[in-house]
Amino acid sequence: MRPEGRAPVQIAVGALTTYGPRRVPLRKHHPLTGASWVHYSLPPLRAFIPFILLAAAVGMGCSTVRSRKTERAEAYNALSPRYRALVDEGFIDVGMNTNAVYIAWGKPYQIMRVDFPTGERTVWVYTGASQEKVSSWQYRPTASPVSSWPTSSPYRARPGTYERTTTTVLRRRTNGWVSFENGMVVSFDSYAPSGAR
Repeated sequence: MRPEGRAPVQIAVGALTTYGPRRVPLRKHHPLTGASWVHYSLPPLRAFIPFILLAAAVGMGCSTVRSRKTERAEAYNALSPRYRALVDEGFIDVGMNTNAVYIAWGKPYQIMRVDFPTGERTVWVYTGASQEKVSSWQYRPTASPVSSWPTSSPYRARPGTYERTTTTVLRRRTNGWVSFENGMVVSFDSYAPSGAR
């Protein structure tokens, strides 16, 4: 039984039938070998890109103190008034439990178990990403007439130019860490990650 308004679509790999947008068959030919095949493509989905990005943003990491308070309402209500006031502002303090830290700072990037002389501790690491522009020089070979240099030599001169290029890279930095012993904060460093509220 198929949903109304949806046509069955044959996928080129096998006899699997799906219900979705109608795929358009395109016959492709290889210019040298003469081989041909059928390629199925979806109609342009450019109009749906903003909706897809919005759905991804809602589904991923858009957590705030408010949303985490409702997610763990029972744990939030069990906190003392002092800890509740700190959590509401996105701050933590020694003596808080893991639920309070989660509500204040969110999900950690990494959780580690570390052995200390006093026993095992759990360390939550928080990171943030920032974009940086990085400049470098890139060699670009140019076409040249046949030279008298042997082609097998790795030391032969190769004509070309060096151009300055700029690339944007994403760098992940540690914003803070929280150390727990027996489920309670014993030490921490840094600040609430940006967007904690």
